[in-house]
Order: sequence, then structure tokens, then C-alpha cells
Amino acid sequence: MKNIVISKLEMEDVKEAAKLVASLADYTLDKRPDIFVPNYENWETNLRERIESSDYHMIVAKEDNNIVGTCVAEIKHLGDDEVTKRRDILFIEYIVVKDEYKRNGIGTAMLNN
Repeated sequence: MKNIVISKLEMEDVKEAAKLVASLADYTLDKRPDIFVPNYENWETNLRERIESSDYHMIVAKEDNNIVGTCVAEIKHLGDDEVTKRRDILFIEYIVVKDEYKRNGIGTAMLNN
């Protein structure tokens, strides 16, 4: 792996991270129209809103201060009813890494962070 730094997504990185997420949406739209909405353009707003929530964990991978990957996960609170105990699960919404950085362990590093 190159000199990659894994860190929490910060507000100043949202615009660049949103471009990466949009590229994933464009790629998967043909294959998974059940997930992505055609022509959705509000990824930056979406990430900005989530960054304020303690239920979301958003990670970026950077090389020389440029984002090369991002991961968005949500803590989902389940159970706590008459049948099941309360438990939290981490749901990975997506992981995206720029093509030229794939196969370098960046996705794994983001998951391990």
C-alpha cells in the first residue's frame, strides 16, 4: 500500500468524498437500479447531514491529502422488545476506492479503522 492515511471524514473533505461516492452511483446505476436514484446530485448534502450524526461512521483514505477512498457505515439499533435483546450492528452502506488505488488494501484498512 502506498503512503495512505485513514481518518474520519471531516467537513472540509466532504466535497471531494461526494465526487467519489457519485462515481460509485454512476457505475452501479445500470446494475442496481434498486439502490441508486438516477441523476441524484445531492451527495455532498447527504454526507454533510450524516457527518453530524453519531449513528454514522465515515472514513476516508488519503494520499498526499487527496481522497482516494471512502467508507460510509451506519450503526443500526435493533431489538429491545419482548422477543429480542437490544443490539447494535454496523451496516456498511458503501466502500469506494479510486480505480488506480484498488487492490492495495485500502478498503480493508478503512474497515479495520
